[in-house]
Amino acid sequence: MELEEYCKMYELEDCHWWFLGKRRIVRKMLAKYVRLSPHDLILDVGCGTGGMMTVLQQFGDAFGLDISSTGLEFACKRGFNTLTQASVLSLPFADNTFALVTSFDVLYHEAVGDDLLALKEFYRVCRPGGYLLITDSALSILQSQHDRAYHAIRRYTRRSLGRKVAQAGFHILKLSYTSSFLFPFILAVRLWKRYVYSNGTPSSDLWALPPVFNSALYAIYGLEASLLPHFNLPLGSSVLCVARKDFAPSSGA
Repeated sequence: MELEEYCKMYELEDCHWWFLGKRRIVRKMLAKYVRLSPHDLILDVGCGTGGMMTVLQQFGDAFGLDISSTGLEFACKRGFNTLTQASVLSLPFADNTFALVTSFDVLYHEAVGDDLLALKEFYRVCRPGGYLLITDSALSILQSQHDRAYHAIRRYTRRSLGRKVAQAGFHILKLSYTSSFLFPFILAVRLWKRYVYSNGTPSSDLWALPPVFNSALYAIYGLEASLLPHFNLPLGSSVLCVARKDFAPSSGA
């Protein structure tokens, strides 16, 4: 990710409709599908500036990992000290360590050369009976300057992400698109930027909005968050997966 994007993310994570809406979705998914005790260990892979860790620490002891020293510096400013700099392709943790592994918009990144290997690493460090919660970018039609600014090289369909999560060994509990109600708006912005700024310096879609518009978009995203525990959405700019690492079958007596 470009340095400028880390700065924008840190400044806007606590007030921008996109981040607030995603946090609400994560809370809903954890409440619906995940059972944790207060001292269970949680690993946020690709934690960036630490915004989502503020949610995860409400459910257990949150650890953050990122390949970027810049992102980790911002996470430190949030007060987190359980941070590790490493690649998602080689997690520096023992097998079966974490009750929950999360990854928010990480697998699409160019630094993740082998996304299936990354998922297998998530599986390795997740304890039996533990959980995986992933969101990532969806649908190649949405590729734009935003992806270039975030160094993204792939987007997923619900089927393609679900297939790889299952190949890594997880049992899928929930698989849905998100950002569905706002999909026409997001698509219009991406197509406009693709053709108007195709040769310019890449920049993301992340910018501060007037409060009235920010509140309206958050309200729409919040409605979606309320529906997601009950329905799978058929289309969206992101895809979400909740999965579990099953206990190994008993060998018998």
